[in-house]
Amino acid sequence: MRTETKEYTVYDYNDLLANKELKERVLKENWDINIEYIDWWIGIYDNWDSYLESLGFIHPQVEEFDIGRGYATFSCKNINLIELFDSNDFKEFIGNQLTDKELKTLRELYNHGLIDNFSCERGYYNDLNPIKHHKKLDIVDKFDMILHEFIEELHDELYNLLRDEYTYLTSEEAILETLQINGYEFLEDGTIA
Repeated sequence: MRTETKEYTVYDYNDLLANKELKERVLKENWDINIEYIDWWIGIYDNWDSYLESLGFIHPQVEEFDIGRGYATFSCKNINLIELFDSNDFKEFIGNQLTDKELKTLRELYNHGLIDNFSCERGYYNDLNPIKHHKKLDIVDKFDMILHEFIEELHDELYNLLRDEYTYLTSEEAILETLQINGYEFLEDGTIA
């Protein structure tokens, strides 16, 4: 049996800043340091679920996302349309697509149980469920299309939040900040010592 001792040159954060080639190797080796072992998206999910609840979505839950494919989806059990109608974000989205009279009619239909059961799961939507022979069916169809568009926009916003966070966490700035805060030292090949 024999024991060998190897010597390595170990660099600290200040060495990294002074040596461009070392810095490039460290960044390449550690590009995923902020995303590999942590569920970096959990805070966004929690905030998004709370935001959806404030809009009237009942039991919302972010389902999945894929940065590479460019999508994110959420589900909900139902939507409280009165809360949705009263939310500033929905009012801003619909603009003048619905008149005050149409919104009043939709509120009445919802309050009387004549439209209900709108849910969304994994990006697929179950349409509003109006009583089939109701004379206001056209306004329900119009609103249903607007609601679909609104939910699509929400999916896009969720994806953008996740994409932006991922982009930041894998940026040079964020990687260097993590390395510095944790006091990591590095070997010549860019790996953490």
